[in-house]
Amino acid sequence: DEYTFPRHSSSTSQQHQGEQDRPSSDRVRDGRRTPPHEPQRPSEGSRPPRIMTDQASHKVKAKVMEGLKMFHRGADPEDPKSPDHEGPKHDKDGGSQNTLSPETYIPESYSNLVQAFIDVLQSGGIRLRLHKGGASSRGKVFKMRLEGINLLLERDNPIKRAIRKEHSIPISDIVGVKIGKETHVLKSRQNKQLSEDVCFSLILREGDPVDIEMENNTERNAVAEGFIMLLNEMQKSSSILMELERKV
Repeated sequence: DEYTFPRHSSSTSQQHQGEQDRPSSDRVRDGRRTPPHEPQRPSEGSRPPRIMTDQASHKVKAKVMEGLKMFHRGADPEDPKSPDHEGPKHDKDGGSQNTLSPETYIPESYSNLVQAFIDVLQSGGIRLRLHKGGASSRGKVFKMRLEGINLLLERDNPIKRAIRKEHSIPISDIVGVKIGKETHVLKSRQNKQLSEDVCFSLILREGDPVDIEMENNTERNAVAEGFIMLLNEMQKSSSILMELERKV
């Protein structure tokens, strides 16, 4: 099930328990021995996952969606005035501690935000790097846009020749979103240097996932959460698909 939370890795907690079983004189922190009376800090991986509440998620999503729209208007998404969103925490092994999904923290109505996301896909599209595995570790630059009910992935040709359609995915075939490097391709040795913070994958009903690398963390969060909100609205009502079909 793509919408379940992965279990925490037990290796971190076992390691932390081993640290406490050792004599206090042998414990070291920040390059110095830890006195017996001074408790040791828990490791980052042993902390529980930070899950956004329903009350907080609406404001954050509105901000990241506005940040995505600003980015495509030419604004700098890394500017301090732009939206700031930490994204999911990761354990020590590099895995994501939480998978975003419609059931995770989506409130009842996000029709305005969903429409803003659709507008971005329909107007200019979203530039991204697509990873398909193989010898190439950098992936290839594509532009993602929405045409009717189909998500089109087109090569972004820098020499201004006619853009050739590479792949078409019915949006109804998208069944989930994985945040970070959660698939075989993104976890491969070729992508070892790729940051968790810029990656996500679209899980399809059939076939391999669509593994995506964005330019920065702000844009990754906005696009991934845009798809999550779109999936949520599609599950609640078929009106979005009907409206998109009429625009073809």
